[in-house]
Amino acid sequence: MTTRPLLPLLMLSLLCPEGQAAASVQDTVDTLYHNGVIRTMTDTSAEARNVKNASTAETLATRDGVIIFTGTEKEARARGYFRKALRVVDLRGKTLMPGFVDGHGHFPEQGQYDLYEINLNSAPLGDMASIADYQKALAARCSAAEPNQWILGWGYDDTSITDMRHPTREDIDTVCPGNPVYLRHISGHMGVANSLALEKAGLDKNAEALATEGVVKDGAGRPTGLLMETRAMGLVTSLPDFPKPDMQKSLARACHVYASRGVTTADQGASLMTVHLPLFQEGLRQGTLSLRVVLHPLAVYDIVTPEGIFDAAGGQNRKALGWKDGPDERSSLRFCDGEKAVPTGSDITRFGLGPDGSPTSPKQGLPEGRIFLGAWKILFDGSPQGYTAWLKAPGYYNWGSYSAADSFDGAPYFNGARGTLNLSPRRMGELIRLYHGAGQSTETHTNGNAAAEAWVAALERAVCAFPQREDTRHTSIHAQMLELQHIQRMTGNYRDLEGSSALYSGLKGAFEGGRLDPQAVGAPDMETLSRLMAKQHLCSSYFIDHVYFWGERHRNIFLGPGRADNMSPAGWSAYYLQPFSFHSDTFVTPIHPLRSVQTSLMRMSASTPLSPGGTLISGTGKDIRATVCLPARDPAQTKTVMMGSFPNFDQRINILQALLAVTRLPAWQNKLEGRFGSLQKGLAADFVILEQDPFIVAAEKPEKLSSIRVMATLVGDRLVYGFLPGSAVTASPPAPSYLGSRGPRLTMLSCQAVTQNSLPPLQKGERLLGAYAFRAEAKGGGTPLFQMDMLGTGGKVKEVRMAATAGRDERRAFAFSGGGALAPGEFHIAPLSDPTRLLGRDDPLQKGETYLVLFSPPDAEHEILTCSVMLTVKKTQS
Repeated sequence: MTTRPLLPLLMLSLLCPEGQAAASVQDTVDTLYHNGVIRTMTDTSAEARNVKNASTAETLATRDGVIIFTGTEKEARARGYFRKALRVVDLRGKTLMPGFVDGHGHFPEQGQYDLYEINLNSAPLGDMASIADYQKALAARCSAAEPNQWILGWGYDDTSITDMRHPTREDIDTVCPGNPVYLRHISGHMGVANSLALEKAGLDKNAEALATEGVVKDGAGRPTGLLMETRAMGLVTSLPDFPKPDMQKSLARACHVYASRGVTTADQGASLMTVHLPLFQEGLRQGTLSLRVVLHPLAVYDIVTPEGIFDAAGGQNRKALGWKDGPDERSSLRFCDGEKAVPTGSDITRFGLGPDGSPTSPKQGLPEGRIFLGAWKILFDGSPQGYTAWLKAPGYYNWGSYSAADSFDGAPYFNGARGTLNLSPRRMGELIRLYHGAGQSTETHTNGNAAAEAWVAALERAVCAFPQREDTRHTSIHAQMLELQHIQRMTGNYRDLEGSSALYSGLKGAFEGGRLDPQAVGAPDMETLSRLMAKQHLCSSYFIDHVYFWGERHRNIFLGPGRADNMSPAGWSAYYLQPFSFHSDTFVTPIHPLRSVQTSLMRMSASTPLSPGGTLISGTGKDIRATVCLPARDPAQTKTVMMGSFPNFDQRINILQALLAVTRLPAWQNKLEGRFGSLQKGLAADFVILEQDPFIVAAEKPEKLSSIRVMATLVGDRLVYGFLPGSAVTASPPAPSYLGSRGPRLTMLSCQAVTQNSLPPLQKGERLLGAYAFRAEAKGGGTPLFQMDMLGTGGKVKEVRMAATAGRDERRAFAFSGGGALAPGEFHIAPLSDPTRLLGRDDPLQKGETYLVLFSPPDAEHEILTCSVMLTVKKTQS
């Protein structure tokens, strides 16, 4: 990397007349990238069928955080871009791509859980293999807690442990009798509370609370502690004393983790405008939000009260976004006139909200283009691994301890437990009609095939009711059990349904009973319905990582082989050129776009405490009409063989299709393709630089795709993670730490790199990792804590040295601390992946891995802190 001085440009502006100076500044280049593989992700879905069509460029140039050129090096030199560039980055053969865009998630909850809750994940996400392991982790936390202090855990999975059951209140009471405890299931659709937490929620004697749908009880009518879906969980999580974490620190942590995976645009998939918009705006002010973020306002959040159903979110969100008041004639909803409301895809970074939640004047002092309005979120059914996804007949493959009598809607087979539907199908249809009628995009949580059926039928009715509305891009979120006929209907390919009705049950809308009837949904004929549906460009956002993390359990427990092999059916979407994206649903699984890419190519299951993994979760046929006969219910449970006919199609896709699903298409899904997601002139300079080219890895060792190292992540051409190729610096500038619950509020005032010739001389064998001089404001009492990223050296922790410097003459060593709170003049090291786990002096620092160096300046008692620090490594004798 070379840097050109600014002085010639400043002199030029003084010497030239005003018009000429303006032209010269306009012709400048901030950064020019070359000598690597630049993959632009500008390909269409049709072009993506052949990886040889993948678009590339030799050179890319930016100005003011925006791409101004992509093309050949010859053309860039002819335009003088190499000469004009303030910074020239030699990629040294590495791969530059658009930064990854999350298709759906719950940002920044990953940061919250990492910092404030116990990690109860099982392999391959964690170490828990039994309820005894949960109890051991809980006991350690509770023994260090104050009496009556809440203890929270996240990520437990009843199907990933040897006990194969949920923990109970008694399991938790045994080790935490004096603390209220709440454990979140990995799906996010259920949780377990201990007796003290249940008592706080009134679940020990309050009949009304006990009657809440989703509160699981034992044979004596006593709550077991398991709470399923939003209404039941809310009895605990909405308690006044339920912990409220520091969300700015959570935001900083989440941004750090996302950026380390190459993500430049995060997704908040269930937003309350009066909560999440101010959170992110304050993050921009404090510097804790380094990424772009898309907000999805909740379309409705129904709470059941004795007086009836109350919407606690949708009306408030519509009011905030400029919908006019007035009830909808078909429902009890308010603020239903959205003709002049803020449209999907809008930049709402500076959007102002008044004290009553109404729109007001724009916020001052904020940048543009950092916070965007995405589609409206509709939460419909639940989770397949929690038995709350809504399934068609014959229901779940293995019913576990449930029977047909436990079906949430009285079906003569087990299709979902109590609490499966967060909305009735009628209510969901009202919402689709309302938002579609206003020309607004929606994204609907549809995990089960019965939920997907109701959703597609609602779309058919809505598009016929408002034929003038086009390109709404309504999206199925998770879309795990979309059937082939759903995708055919979503893309307007109704003629392909002919002769396929025997494959399906529970058909609704224009395909009810297996007979095509466009008039049933308000269309005069099939051609009209096909055209109206095709013009919506309906989208699927697949939770593809379910195939990896839970694929075998879906095959053996929840769905059976016929449905599991077709879950998250990206292959069908690719066949019909339907736009689709991928997401990690973070916090449910860690944000990891390259894991999603690998899974979509291989569709292999992971190793768990119960299985070695490596099972193909896909059909193998190449004909879209091919079928296979497989068990529809678990023979071990039914004692008889109930067979069914299922599509047999290879759902694996190619590397170009997969990468589009984590770059351009999730941006397109929210009408943001004109902002970011591909490398084109005029789009944001949001990049990820990868150590290897995914196309080559996919061709040679696709099982290594998720292991490709993210070298650097840039948002608006500004480095937010990692180090540029060829950089001698491998320690990042200091920043206020998101760790530590006590301490002053820190604001960075300035920070600049210090060159080696301005530092005290290095000792023999000592190598400089990075040096910085910074000033920060500290408000409040306590010890200030800062952090730096550091690349693993391949040696041991004890070889890393930190010092405060003053010019070339003074060097004061920091003391290494192996644990406990840091005192001024001390530092310690933790893995980025687990920042609360402090390393010992003899622990290794794996080469290529990222670590946090946490430190407190030696002179920490001042309100304005001025400090120069250097980080070095020196090999020691073992």
